[in-house]
Amino acid sequence: METKIAKTISYLFHPLLIPMYGALLIFYIYSNSFFVVPPMFIVFICSIIFVSTCLMPAISSLFLLRSNYIKSLMLSESEERKPPMILTSAFYLLNYYLLSKMPIHSGLKVFLLGTCVGVVIALIVNMFWKISTHAIGIGGILGVLLGLSFRMHYNLSVLIIVAVLLFGFIGFARLKLNAHSPGQIYVGFAVGIISEAALYFIF
Repeated sequence: METKIAKTISYLFHPLLIPMYGALLIFYIYSNSFFVVPPMFIVFICSIIFVSTCLMPAISSLFLLRSNYIKSLMLSESEERKPPMILTSAFYLLNYYLLSKMPIHSGLKVFLLGTCVGVVIALIVNMFWKISTHAIGIGGILGVLLGLSFRMHYNLSVLIIVAVLLFGFIGFARLKLNAHSPGQIYVGFAVGIISEAALYFIF
């Protein structure tokens, strides 16, 4: 039962879904402040993000699997992660380039840039040591919340607490599935927070 729950959590909070979740979260925060964002615009932007950062990397991973470049979509071996992560990094950078040219709020642009930074750091670290990309993802969400709290002076304490709790669930799931060690999860979480929050402090 616990293994099934762990798998469900891992799928629901897969790293490739985090950019879309983060964008929806940012739109939600803005819509509850002083920004009015048309629903169709939100759908349009999130569709681009989903295709660029989730669908295309997933399709490329399936291609690598069919071509025997990787043995499994679970990417349990550190060496197997390099080809899909290189392609994912390229798709993330393309996504940022496309959306940075559109009339979206700077807070969303910073978030998308942070996702690029996070995935590139993960790629580099993975060459030497396996790191949890799930933890980087949820850490990035927390980093966004901390960054927006500082930059926009929003009171996001409830969402911050929820993000920390989600990290606990995701960390449990990855440990339960023997996907990572505690160190790999905590380091990934720290990378995610820093790669996002630092950009909000800089820009």
